[in-house]
Amino acid sequence: MGKLDNAVGYLSGAMEMVSDHGVGWRRKFIDLSKNANLNIDYIDPTNKPSNSENKIGEDKNYQNSLKKEGKWKELKEYVSQYRRLDLRYTDISDFLIAAIVPGIAQYGTSNEIYVAEEQHKPIFFYCEEGLYNFPNWLFPLIKFNDNKPINIFQKLEDIIQKLCDLNDGKEKIGDEWVLVRKFIEENRSQ
Repeated sequence: MGKLDNAVGYLSGAMEMVSDHGVGWRRKFIDLSKNANLNIDYIDPTNKPSNSENKIGEDKNYQNSLKKEGKWKELKEYVSQYRRLDLRYTDISDFLIAAIVPGIAQYGTSNEIYVAEEQHKPIFFYCEEGLYNFPNWLFPLIKFNDNKPINIFQKLEDIIQKLCDLNDGKEKIGDEWVLVRKFIEENRSQ
């Protein structure tokens, strides 16, 4: 049994300002995790596990039409629905994978990162452009071992390896991990 069995990860990252609505990296990450036999569940905001009709891209065309028509109240209500869901998903997750794309506005991602930070959750940053292009504002959230960052990665495969190492006990799971589902499962039989 792995140390991260039944953990829940939230896949945070740009949707509004990227061409594929952020679907590609999320699907790849979930596939890599399955192939690594990690018993971790992921909440993917491009495939919401809810009754929400808002799925991939939160219907960007509809939102743009509301803007063009000046239907500000309707736009506010529409965005409020999926914003609430995404922040709630951040709340119930055990850790966050945050894809950072320098040069692209990521207001939702930033909000989700700050929620996770306030709750002292582990955050793994995925930034293909590397540490030299990583936003300065997020540097306080990087964890270091000596001068080597240990929670920012340029490849999804490296995040999967990190999760495998934590799961197998090759790396220690720190105090920031609060694995609620695992705790419930372990105490259910007592």
